[in-house]
Amino acid sequence: MKLIKIILLTLSIFILISCFNDKSNLDYVPVDSPKSFKVLGFCTPAPENALNSKYAIINKTIAEVNFDYANNNYYYRASKKLNDLFKLNNINISNKENISNNINAIIEELDFIIEDIESMNIIIKKNSDNKKVILWNIENINYSLLSTSAKNNNFDIEKLALTLIKNKLNTNN
Repeated sequence: MKLIKIILLTLSIFILISCFNDKSNLDYVPVDSPKSFKVLGFCTPAPENALNSKYAIINKTIAEVNFDYANNNYYYRASKKLNDLFKLNNINISNKENISNNINAIIEELDFIIEDIESMNIIIKKNSDNKKVILWNIENINYSLLSTSAKNNNFDIEKLALTLIKNKLNTNN
């Protein structure tokens, strides 16, 4: 009898945990190209020279591009709701601490010039898997870049994020 109770309790715990797993509740729809993102009102193409690009719309509100670039794997996402990106990138919303508030130092180091960089509210965070995530906002659309690679060298993700920002600004003008 005790064994049955233990088994039922264990089974109940597993079921309860699976019900609260946000990722299992995602409506993930693969699409052919970034042109499919038009229904969302914004576009997030993979950067030039990206390999193995895969596109998807998540929960009818998030555009996602998964690609390989410079020997790293990335997820580039966009949404009108910043909290959607925090959840999808496994960032604790209550954690207000940024890894770096000094994006200008990174820009200087990488020799980038971006007008009005302060207005983009660029933040760099670590997610629950201890991976670096960069988030920014351009014209009321929130973007994120996450690298799943363990060997992210120095400023690889920062440089790619700044390149994506420059590309987005050039296409908006």
